[in-house]
Amino acid sequence: SSRPIESTVRSHQAGAADILIGLAGPLGRQGGADFALVFYQLALYLDPTNSPGLIGISELYAGLKQPTHTVEALKEGSLLAYYKKHGRFPGE
Repeated sequence: SSRPIESTVRSHQAGAADILIGLAGPLGRQGGADFALVFYQLALYLDPTNSPGLIGISELYAGLKQPTHTVEALKEGSLLAYYKKHGRFPGE
């Protein structure tokens, strides 16, 4: 068919966030929690409403026995809103 292939992401930032989240998940499960946290934070900076990113960082914080950090951030509306208000991500 001659129809163009439609994009599966909303923007370049959303696509980059999806890639970072895809890397963060396995890293977090294989003992690289510090790197996974950075990847999730960067992904959510690029796309603050990314549901898999919010779920992933929540699970990571829960695994690190720091669930209150994510609860704080989610109460703010998004991790980006938390970052803008406090100048840091939760747990830093």
